[in-house]
Amino acid sequence: MFCAQGVAAVCFTPHLLAATRSPEQLAADVALHRERFTCVQGAVGEKDGFPRLHLGQEILAPGPEDLRRALQIEGVGVDGGQTVLVELGFRPGFDGAAVVAAGRADGRRVILAHPERYAYGDTDPLAAMEEWRGLGASLQVNGGSLLGHHGRGAQDLGTTLCREGIADLVATDHHGEFRPHMPEEILAALEEILPAQAVRDLLVEGPGRVLAVRTP
Repeated sequence: MFCAQGVAAVCFTPHLLAATRSPEQLAADVALHRERFTCVQGAVGEKDGFPRLHLGQEILAPGPEDLRRALQIEGVGVDGGQTVLVELGFRPGFDGAAVVAAGRADGRRVILAHPERYAYGDTDPLAAMEEWRGLGASLQVNGGSLLGHHGRGAQDLGTTLCREGIADLVATDHHGEFRPHMPEEILAALEEILPAQAVRDLLVEGPGRVLAVRTP
């Protein structure tokens, strides 16, 4: 389906639960992800028109020690490189600034997954996000949030992030048939609220920088 919609690249980001798993368990998880990714690569082969495939993780790290634990595992990062996708979690109490600082101190480029969906408690979400960006983080909004699949609050906040230029990229966060958020739906939603270049920045240029994909 992605191929039919002209998607140039797909990055698999299976969950890596750094907050609840031991280093040994995390290493086993990363090895299993790599094994299964290799199977997918073999099935796709060199078929014409198929997206380029990449492998990363969505690292659950509400605290800096969680992220440091994950970063010790060989192969962690998009294509085993310096970019890491981090999820702070859905309950208050995470320390986003410390998590970003820990990643940056390790020489990583930190992308925070779906910040529009976090539980901020009494904290101003936009102020928190500006602090994270000031520390060097990039923000990735879920396309499903823009489509209203994660509630009105996430939809409104995600839309604000895109309109105000706070979001750096938009992803499907595709989870199979129970969350089939297709790129063409996300594109249509963004085209209703943003000028063409801003849409391109979120769906083409931003992801392209992460994956080093040449964009037409």
